[in-house]
Amino acid sequence: MTNSRQSNLAFVLGFAVLALALALNGYFYYKSTARLVANESAVNQSHEVLRASEQLISLMKDAETGQRGYIITGEPEYLEPYLTAKGGLSDPIKKLRELLKDNLEQLHRLDQITPIVNAKIAELDESIKLRRELGENAARRLVKTDRGRVLMDQLRELVAAMNQEELALLDNR
Repeated sequence: MTNSRQSNLAFVLGFAVLALALALNGYFYYKSTARLVANESAVNQSHEVLRASEQLISLMKDAETGQRGYIITGEPEYLEPYLTAKGGLSDPIKKLRELLKDNLEQLHRLDQITPIVNAKIAELDESIKLRRELGENAARRLVKTDRGRVLMDQLRELVAAMNQEELALLDNR
């Protein structure tokens, strides 16, 4: 009977060790999978930030293209890229604000970007109005002040810093 009892005890102990090993394995597998899923989500978020910032710069370039075409020609159809871009600028800014809500440093950059975008659009609006009301030379004088170029340079610099941060986060992830 002692042999049978020892055998049963060994079996139960072996079973308990095996069950514990399986439970630990399952726990670590779950944790690893959860970490992988979170990491993939973070990587996707960084890619979305990069796409939205690229879209923002692209729209600003389109707005400038439309403004230049109109100043040179005076033909309203040249304003189409400007008007389309102006109407779409809120989308990437909203997207970036949503994506960056958990990153205070990036939100701070976005808070700096938004007034620059608004100032650049105001400068483009002003030059278009001058072209419409006072002619090409008046609009050219405004463009020659370099106010618009300075704003675009500031915007590009901030977006580049934002993208650098996202690329660094991607490397870490």
